[in-house]
Amino acid sequence: MKKIGKMKVPVNSLAVLLAATKEIYKESSGKEITKARIAESIGHAPGGGAFNDKIKDLKEYGLIEGRADRYIVTELGKKITIPRDDSEETAALLQAVKNIDLWKRLLEEVGTSINAANFWHHLENITGADRSVAKNNAETVMKAYLKDVELIKSVGEPKMEPESDEISDSEAADRKPTMDSQSVGSKKASIDIGQDYGIARFEIRNQKDYDTAQNLLETIRSSLDLKKAGTQLLLEAIASKLDVQPTTSGTSTDDQNG
Repeated sequence: MKKIGKMKVPVNSLAVLLAATKEIYKESSGKEITKARIAESIGHAPGGGAFNDKIKDLKEYGLIEGRADRYIVTELGKKITIPRDDSEETAALLQAVKNIDLWKRLLEEVGTSINAANFWHHLENITGADRSVAKNNAETVMKAYLKDVELIKSVGEPKMEPESDEISDSEAADRKPTMDSQSVGSKKASIDIGQDYGIARFEIRNQKDYDTAQNLLETIRSSLDLKKAGTQLLLEAIASKLDVQPTTSGTSTDDQNG
């Protein structure tokens, strides 16, 4: 691990560490194992700097635990190494990523849609590093972060379930477009519109984006004859999360009542 500001950055990628975890588990049969045997199983010299970095990273991701000379693969490491099914593996991978505090913050605040030119701003704000340090390390950190989250089969920001099931009224047999996968992070919200034949994502970061999104959703609602309440509840939830003002002008009493 190395540090940028107040945050640790892994030296090794999660993919490399998962391969090492599998070898350690195979060598130890899930029991305690010495540091020397770990080194041998993953092809390192026991006292080398690269090996010590790998041990530290394995512990930070939560894949092994122990101290001094004895270690064991954790339950999280086992779920990735010998998962019962894909969903367990995906959940375990996501947890491993979130065990890295910097990766967890980036998932919450940036997600996976990253503007490379502005990434250093996020790095500066999250880590508290000097601007020059953030700029100099931005590309390396961004690539390492994206490489890790790509391992997760379905990575996204925290999901916000609709407060009314009326949004799903449009999920008809005719495969009409639907509005789903609403996700809200601490600084933006996104709405996926469409079905498996095509998805359009609309991201909302400020009041102007919100007003545009409301007009877009109202147009779609009218054209598909969707009920009002589900759309309005969604917009109100997004407005509350992003601290913007919901637009109420032009909304009739009948519409508000559903």
